[in-house]
Amino acid sequence: MDEEVVRAPWYHPGRWLPYLFLVITLLPVFVGYSWLIIASFSRETRGLTPIGGFTLRNWAFLWEDIGTGVDLWALSRQSFIDAAHVTFLLISLAALINLLLSGTESRFGIALAKLTKSLQNVRAAFTVAVLAFVIAVVSKLSVMDLGIWSTLLNTFLIALYMTVTVVLISSMAGYALSRMNFPGRKPFLSLTLVLHGFPAVTLLIPIFYVLKFLGSIPVLGDAVGFNTLGGVALVMVSFQLPLGVWLMKGFFDSIPWDVERSALVDGATYFQTWQQILMPMLRPGLMALGIFSFISGWGAFLIPTTFTIGTKTANLPVYLNSLISDTAPVNWNTIAAIGLFQMVPVLFFFFFAQEYLLSIFAGGSKGAS
Repeated sequence: MDEEVVRAPWYHPGRWLPYLFLVITLLPVFVGYSWLIIASFSRETRGLTPIGGFTLRNWAFLWEDIGTGVDLWALSRQSFIDAAHVTFLLISLAALINLLLSGTESRFGIALAKLTKSLQNVRAAFTVAVLAFVIAVVSKLSVMDLGIWSTLLNTFLIALYMTVTVVLISSMAGYALSRMNFPGRKPFLSLTLVLHGFPAVTLLIPIFYVLKFLGSIPVLGDAVGFNTLGGVALVMVSFQLPLGVWLMKGFFDSIPWDVERSALVDGATYFQTWQQILMPMLRPGLMALGIFSFISGWGAFLIPTTFTIGTKTANLPVYLNSLISDTAPVNWNTIAAIGLFQMVPVLFFFFFAQEYLLSIFAGGSKGAS
């Protein structure tokens, strides 16, 4: 016989005490964000009270300090031409490779022929053209003086590179550590945990020498060397990967083995099983890891301010820090507006991804063998 659930009255401490403790704990955070919003639209503030009325003067950084001579039409036209050239070259190369590999019997040749053949349809060509156009526009905008928009672009590129790299590598490493038994598996897991325990500040000098060495390599140094966005993102990825690998391994452990065995019995390879069967089931976990990585890359300060010089490679936290001086007067209302501006993309990212976060354990079952 089921026991009846006895509900305590509203005045019982067990019902309202946890909420009261939560509100008291988070009250300083709420006050801080309230001041941030009020100060960004006020001429002056005294506590949480605006003085002198509301104004948009603090948001002038959005349209001021932009270099002259930025011709968006010429930039778009040149980017379109570059994208058309890249698309034509890739499709021509794919057709040539497919022609040379026709009739081959090797596995690598067959796989490469299938890949190149898939690039010769309208949908794939359009996708390649759009990606090439976006890359061309971003590469041209990154060398222009667009004020805070250049800094925003740097911040977005670092966060995007970090998100894509961490999610891709962590998902593959997590699958291998969860499903495969190979020599050195347990030491590797222990090593990743130890690496995550190292504070970033203790490794700044060795990382500096590594980035200087990478910067001396032709071609590669321009992408991932010292004082480059790629170098900053590469360092941040290395610090984020241990957490990502352990997180994805936990998600793969929660999926029953029967799902994978069924795909393997039907003739699928490990890569096909990972890509077509398991990855769609881990979409909430991938979204959670992607959000954590994006937020870490978006708000990073220590690594960018240590391994970048000047404003061309600075991100928003470094830009904010440059506005604060120990001797000169500081316009805290403008700093509040820039801080609120920095929060907007993260809020949008979370708003569109909260459905996946709420169903984070929907992809597997707990306690699977």
